[in-house]
Amino acid sequence: MNTLDILTRLFLITLFASVIGFEREKQHSYAGLRTHLLVGISATIIALIQQAIVQEVIELHLQYPLMLEVVKVDPARLIATVVSGIGFLGAGTIIVTKRNITGLTTAASIWSIAGLGIAVGMGYLTIAIWGFIFLFTVLFLNKKIYSGSFEERIYIEYVGGSQTMSQIHDIFESLDLKSEHRGFKAKPFGGDLIYASTFDVKGPKETNFKELVSEMSKNKNIASVQLTNLNH
Repeated sequence: MNTLDILTRLFLITLFASVIGFEREKQHSYAGLRTHLLVGISATIIALIQQAIVQEVIELHLQYPLMLEVVKVDPARLIATVVSGIGFLGAGTIIVTKRNITGLTTAASIWSIAGLGIAVGMGYLTIAIWGFIFLFTVLFLNKKIYSGSFEERIYIEYVGGSQTMSQIHDIFESLDLKSEHRGFKAKPFGGDLIYASTFDVKGPKETNFKELVSEMSKNKNIASVQLTNLNH
C-alpha cells in the first residue's frame, strides 16, 4: 500500500461522503456535509491503519519466521470498534419527543458512510463504489417519492368532541386532503375534556403545512396542530 493508494482511497471517500452529506444538509438534517465528511474520512483512516498493521505483521513474519507464534493481528478488531462507535454517534442525531421522532434517516446515513469508509480504507473499492451507488439511489428515490405529494402524520389537540372532529375533516376536504384517523385520546382539563387525534394525511404536493395550520387556526376549538415526521 503506497502513498498513491492512500490518497486514492481518501479522495474516493471524500467524494462519497460529500454527495451523501450534501443531500442530508439540503433536507435540513441534524448531521450534514461536515459530519458525513468527518465520519467517512475517519473510518477510512482507521481502516488504513488496520491495513498497515496487517501488512507490517506479514513483513515481520517473512523477515522473522520464528515470530509467527508471537506476533499476531486480527484484521477485524479496529473495524469492529468503528461499527460500534458509530452507533453512539448515530443515536445522538435521533430526537425523540412525546409524539415526534426525527433523525432516523440521518443516523442511518452516518452509519452507512462509516461502512463505505471501512470498505474504501480496506481497499474493497468495488464494494465501496456499488455500495455508494445503491445508498445514493435509495436516498434520491426516497426524496422523489415524498416530494411528489403531501404526505404527513398530523397530531391535533382540540375541544368540542365529535363536532370539532367533523369540522377537522371538513378542513381536510377543503384542502383536497385525504385523511385517515390513526389514534385518539382524551384528558380532563378543568371542567372540560381536551381531545387529541392523529391523522395520516395525503394530498397534492402543492399543499403547504403552514396553509393547513392557518385553516385550522380559524377554528377556536382547535388548540394545536403538529407534525409527527419519521422520514428525516
